[in-house]
Amino acid sequence: MNAIVLTLILLTASVDLSGADALFEEGKYVEAREAYTLLLEEAEEPADRSLLLVMVGRTWLFTGEIWEAEARFRESIEIEDSAPARLYLGQVYFYAGQNAAGDGAAMGAESQSLMNDAVRELARALELDPALAAAHEYLGYCERYRGNAAEEEAGYRRALELEPGRPGALLYLGYLLSGRGELEEARRTLSLVAPADRTTAHHLAMGRIAGLLKDEKEECAAYLKAVLSSPEDVVTYQALWDATGFKKKFAEFSVLMNEVIEAHPECALAHSFLGFSHRYAGHPEEAIKEFGRVLELTPDDHRARVLIAEILKDELKDDARARAQYLEVLEADPTNERARVVLTNFGFQAARDGDLDTAEKVFTALRVAEPTQWVHLANLGLILKERGRAEEALGIYEAAEAEFPFEPQIPNDRGLLLMGFGRDKEAFAAFQVALERDSEFLDALENLGAYSLLAGDAAGAVRYFRRAYDRVRGDGGDASKFRRYLDLAAREGK
Repeated sequence: MNAIVLTLILLTASVDLSGADALFEEGKYVEAREAYTLLLEEAEEPADRSLLLVMVGRTWLFTGEIWEAEARFRESIEIEDSAPARLYLGQVYFYAGQNAAGDGAAMGAESQSLMNDAVRELARALELDPALAAAHEYLGYCERYRGNAAEEEAGYRRALELEPGRPGALLYLGYLLSGRGELEEARRTLSLVAPADRTTAHHLAMGRIAGLLKDEKEECAAYLKAVLSSPEDVVTYQALWDATGFKKKFAEFSVLMNEVIEAHPECALAHSFLGFSHRYAGHPEEAIKEFGRVLELTPDDHRARVLIAEILKDELKDDARARAQYLEVLEADPTNERARVVLTNFGFQAARDGDLDTAEKVFTALRVAEPTQWVHLANLGLILKERGRAEEALGIYEAAEAEFPFEPQIPNDRGLLLMGFGRDKEAFAAFQVALERDSEFLDALENLGAYSLLAGDAAGAVRYFRRAYDRVRGDGGDASKFRRYLDLAAREGK
């Protein structure tokens, strides 16, 4: 936002005006508002009150509370119409229109109407003060949104005639020139901004133009300045990465990141991008070191934890450290889907390798992290079974059945567990529970059919296999397996 100098003709008040202005210039807008309000309460002259209302309105405008600002500017105009009040009122409508244009659902009539209001107020400001450079600049901004390139350019150029070196006018004029392919002129225009006035947007624009001109040295230099000026803005890092790391210039990118870290050692984002650079360059241990630094600075950055785990698993092939890291991820963020999937695979692999201690630890952690998923209970039950802890395993399944009373898979799997222990009658009862929960549950129908066949009840086997066969056929699936079961049961019944 641009500020203009406001002068009071006469002010007799106990509060120091220069002190209020100093607070405003320091960006202490709330404190400045309080000071201006005290001055306003003591002001007697209409002209003083009018301009003090503008000052109060600016404090609201600069904190983004534009409609509070609008009320003060309108109150000021009711006392005395002035160029400053009209200028800032125009800015209110410009920002409102800009916000509306950023909302896909609000594009069109609302945004255009607000921009029209802004143009009206800015034009009135220029009637009152034709040399008001800020009004011309904002007219350019409005025309940018209204799609009038010629009028947009005219606004910036008129502002620069009145006040050469205006950073905003030069920046957007540079955008305009580069957009129509006048790259050298755009670069020359942006270079007119005084170094002290160059913002992150200026540096990004300079970098983009340098890139289009194939000036890689200037491109990197500009993007580095952008990062240094806004070290918490991921867009600046991405621009620098695209100019270097994306082109596999990992060493160059790492040198630049170390410059950023030297200037901003506590910036987690810089360490994160350096970690990515090391990883892509084939230096996994260095990458882990940087992501570890990210965690020191931002302990809740679960993505950094996952990245460390991935590097341990994929690049270093260190499953033990990777598993431990994923368990840390799961403990810190139980909702992390990546950790759940990988740990499940680790658990099964540990079980296949006979490392039942690890398998139990993994599935227990998954159970704690995701208590609404019965599958973790089931897996834990299977591991306990393999460890010879039959009653514990059955207790796990019984607890799961009580906790998930509508899930047929749990009693079905409990039945299989019981069959493995030779407790056939209890297994049959468990399969029946599964069927009560879902009368067409294929696994239970298949298991009941197989149990009946083993028990010599061929007629019962035919009934269960027939229901399964009809269910699969009805769904348009491959029912050949149940057709074979039916044939087998029929032969056994003869």
